[in-house]
Amino acid sequence: MQTSKHPLFSILLFLVIPVFGCAEPDLETQLIEQNAQEQQVLLPPEVLAAMEAGIDEVEVPINISEKGLAKPSEFSKIYFIDYVGHSDESVVEKARPPADTANCGTSSAYNVKKHKWKEFPITYSINTENLTAGVDLVAAKEALLNGFNALELERKIAENFFLEAKEGETPKLTVRWAPIDGAGRVLALAENSFNNKTKIIFSSRLIFDTGDTWKVFSSFDCKSQGSEFDIASIATHEIGHVLGFLHPPNTKKNASLTMYASTSAGETLKRTLDKGDKLALAKLYPKRK
Repeated sequence: MQTSKHPLFSILLFLVIPVFGCAEPDLETQLIEQNAQEQQVLLPPEVLAAMEAGIDEVEVPINISEKGLAKPSEFSKIYFIDYVGHSDESVVEKARPPADTANCGTSSAYNVKKHKWKEFPITYSINTENLTAGVDLVAAKEALLNGFNALELERKIAENFFLEAKEGETPKLTVRWAPIDGAGRVLALAENSFNNKTKIIFSSRLIFDTGDTWKVFSSFDCKSQGSEFDIASIATHEIGHVLGFLHPPNTKKNASLTMYASTSAGETLKRTLDKGDKLALAKLYPKRK
């Protein structure tokens, strides 16, 4: 998850959704169902261009097609693209002392906009069909749930922050493995659909690239543990994006943050929230009085 050296900007892309006389609220339902049912990663050309340039955030307006004419809707999508980083021992040694897992460094930095969820629980589905061969699927799902739990236990804003969708129920969040760009560049991406005016998120997708090698590491450590990517660590970071978290400034002092924009194979540090991650959660989702 490496932040681009290029300037961060938003690329406007007009996704066209056909609407046949339905009211605007029905489009929200249509988008939720479309996101839940889509089996392939169909990324727009502008998003592919952003990936090629190493840009990590792309905002995509959605148009509707009515009687053959395109017209703006009140909805957009925002993509968070996370890249494979490279080990930087100077960063690892400074931010994550190898002998002390209780003190892997700390930072209070965070970065958020106004995008957030309003309705809870966020129902989800998990599909591990295309996961790296040899990985125990039950353990993989538990590792993903670690990401949900890390955030839910920190901020109990509802009876259930996240809840697995029942059979036959359309989830608001889908999580799965699918091809993105092969090994070594894009590691995962999060896609949020939101209302332009209110900034309320109502649907999300999380996609982990099948081109990279994934693993459930059995223990937490401040340093790299292998050549695979830790499911629990990456999942916690991506679920942060689902909730509206952005990458904090990409400086060495922020390397301990879950939402830090760079990770390397074998890192497990992002499984747990740092101070800045907790502040981001409190900023977007304050405790109810």
